[in-house]
Order: sequence, then structure tokens, then C-alpha cells
Amino acid sequence: QCLFAYRQSRNVGQISRKTAMQLLQTILSGKDNLERVKGLADIHVNATVESELERRFIVALERTRFQGQILTIDETMVNGKEGYYLKARENTWLIEPQVRMDETRGVSVASRADFVLWPQRGNEGKKPVVIFTDGAQFHTDTAADDTLKRTAILESGNFRLFSFSYKDIQSVFDAQIVDYATPTLIHKNYPESGMYMQSLGNQPVSLNPGQLSPLQLLAAYLTVDRAEDVFKAYAKAAGFSLVDRNSIREQEVFSRWQGPAMEVAEALNKDISHLHFGNTFCAAWYPHNVNPHLAIYTSIDTRQMRERKGQADVLVQAVLNDDLEGRGTHFVQELNGLWHFANLMQFLDHFSAVTIMGMEAGIYHSIVPPAESLLEAEDLWAQTRELLTSAALDTAELLSGKSVPPPSSVGFELEIDGFVAAEAEMAWEDRRIVFLLPQQIENRQVFEEQGWRVFTTESDLDEALFAGG
Repeated sequence: QCLFAYRQSRNVGQISRKTAMQLLQTILSGKDNLERVKGLADIHVNATVESELERRFIVALERTRFQGQILTIDETMVNGKEGYYLKARENTWLIEPQVRMDETRGVSVASRADFVLWPQRGNEGKKPVVIFTDGAQFHTDTAADDTLKRTAILESGNFRLFSFSYKDIQSVFDAQIVDYATPTLIHKNYPESGMYMQSLGNQPVSLNPGQLSPLQLLAAYLTVDRAEDVFKAYAKAAGFSLVDRNSIREQEVFSRWQGPAMEVAEALNKDISHLHFGNTFCAAWYPHNVNPHLAIYTSIDTRQMRERKGQADVLVQAVLNDDLEGRGTHFVQELNGLWHFANLMQFLDHFSAVTIMGMEAGIYHSIVPPAESLLEAEDLWAQTRELLTSAALDTAELLSGKSVPPPSSVGFELEIDGFVAAEAEMAWEDRRIVFLLPQQIENRQVFEEQGWRVFTTESDLDEALFAGG
């Protein structure tokens, strides 16, 4: 039947030849693995999503609201696999399941994300979002390794990362699931809670992280404009509230912070020797007062406070005591509280989440600074060349020779209001740059009207497009 028949006319903009080819290739590749089933109900629609918890995450996310904003999620192809298309107000995202995070993405410790949400239209300045969905029963004994992989992703500087436990997701469906995580984002519990609102000033977006569920916090990032600035403001406000002003003159307060903070810095190959008694606001804070497993160490250089005021750097270190012998009944609550805390505090320039056993084993030394973790340009481009049409290979060779990073997408489709409005052979989505083949030149105006920068085989490459790495 003709896909362009009259009854399909309202969907013409969503019909994609490239997506159709990918779908057919996916179907045909499995022809030797057919199984007979009793009915359609026995078939999981998205085979790429590996666990029931991951499937429930998609449903839970679509049910989540931030300030009444509705999220809509539809199935689509993403980077050659079954994925999802998400719309939050005028912001659109592509959700790709099962994404390997490794050196090709600037991540020095390899892992596999359950999902990556790739920003599309209306998400200026936002980063791709890595999602981990962890059933507590499977991850209480792997906290050290989990923090290692998450820290490596954040250290790359290329992604945001949100972690969700089983109860985070299940609570969307069952309102009776409460009090399963140590509260770590309620600013009234912080040592200098009065600093919170003072630090926020006239912040135009009311976020109130302590009153949001973890999924609502994610929905807020997906939805609000200038989300990076908004989330950084709330993380900074929390950081300013977590120090104890008495630490500048009370040695005992300073010492409770100094020893553990120095150990964390050493474990992560960081130098904080410039922070010493008399020039540092700091504190050690325990969200759970009785037999705590989670400690938060926060510090601010008072000299920066004088010079930069609200723009001073805040160092926040979250440390989970995961020693098997000393675990209390509330350990899982503390672990969930750590992930809730990290979901917001990752927006600070200097935040880390580690475990005692991880530090003792020295695992965090394997995290390599971003500039050192990149593969040679030739290696990075190898997979991209396999996907390109022959007409784009010369341009790929030119870009590779100039150490330009490979595109984030080959065969990129620009969607506007859910419709495919233009195509490009290569796209650098975080930089909003596209490369067009001669037959795609007619798409140039559409891209430029949407704020993309364009170059083609018929134009000289302006290296300034890729300035800044």
C-alpha cells in the first residue's frame, strides 16, 4: 500500500525513508530467530529495553508532571535501534536505550547506560541525559562500582546523569511507597539553611528540589528553558547552605571536615591543599543522624567569597560508607538518598560521589581527565565512515585530519512539531552544526531558521565552527 495515500496525508512529515530502511533491516536481521507465541500480549514491544524496570521507567516518565506540564512519548527509531520520541512543551528529545559509554564519548571508564536522552529542538544549552535504573536488590553491593562509572561519565563534561531506584519508579504507580530514601535535598535541614533563599535571589523558576520526586526533577530539566542555569543556581544555593560559618574560627568544626575531605580529594586525584583553617567555610553533614552511612562534606574558599560572592566555587563531596559489616537496616535508604542528592548536585562544577570501599580499593584512580581520555581522531572517525555515503567521505577525511570530533549523528533528521522537516548527512547536535550533501542543499534554510550552522561540500570548511574542542 502507498504510504503517501490520502488517508496518510496528515502524517507525511513523519514518514522517513531512512527510518523505514532501518526498521526493515532490523526485521530481516532476525528472520532466523522467529518464535511462535500464543498472542500479541506475550510480545514485548521494544526488544532493546532489557528489563521490566526499564520498561516501567518509560511509562513512569510519561506519567510524571512538573508544574502541570505533560510529557508525551512515542516509539521511533533512534540511531538504528528501537527507541522513543519525547516532547516536553516545545522541547523534544530522542530516547535511546542501551547505550555504551566509553572513550568514544569521552568517558574513561566504560559502562552501559539504560537510556540516553538526546536533546533535539528547543533545548539550547542542555546536555544529553544519561539514565541508570537500578533495582536496589541488585545494586546494594555494587555501590562502589556504580559511583565509579557515574563519576567517569560526569567527569567527561559531556552529559548529565540521573539515577533512579526501583522505588523511585514504582512510586509513580503506588502512592503508598514513601519514606524509602534519606531526605538529602530539603534545605531546611542544612547547617546554614538561611543562606538558601539568599543565594537564589530572584531566580525566575521555582524548582524546590526537596519537594520534587526524582522523576519530577528529571522532568523539570527536560521541560524548563535555560535548565542548565536554573539547576546550577539551585545546586549552588544548596552548597552555600551546607557549610558551617563557625568553621572559619572553630578548629573542631574545620577538623571534622578536613580529614575526610582530603581523603576523597586524594582518591579522585584532586588537589584541595589551598583550603586550610582560617580561609575555608566548611562542614561535615550527616542527613541521617543515627548510625549514618552517608556523609556530605562541603567547603568554600572565603577569599573567593569576598571576590566573587555568589559566583564562588563550592566543593561538595558525598561519601557512602558501604562497608558490609557495619550496615544498618537503613543502608538502602541512605543509598537512595545519595542518588537523589547527586541528581541535583551534579550541576556544581566541583561535585563527587564516592564510597568508602571504593576509596580503599583505589578504584577512582582509573578515571582519566577528559583531555587524556579521548582516542586518536582516526579511531574516533572509523565507525562514522562506515555509515557515511561515498559522497561524504572526502569531507570526513578533511575533518578527521583537522582533529574535528566525529558527528553525534549520521543521517540526521530535524523534527519540528513532531514532523521531519529537514535531513543532513552529519550533525553535531551539541554544537548545532550540520553538514549537507548537494542533494540536501534545499534543507539549508530550514536548518538556519532553527539556529543551526551549516556547511556543505560546496563551501570551504570554517574551522571556527568547531573551536573549543
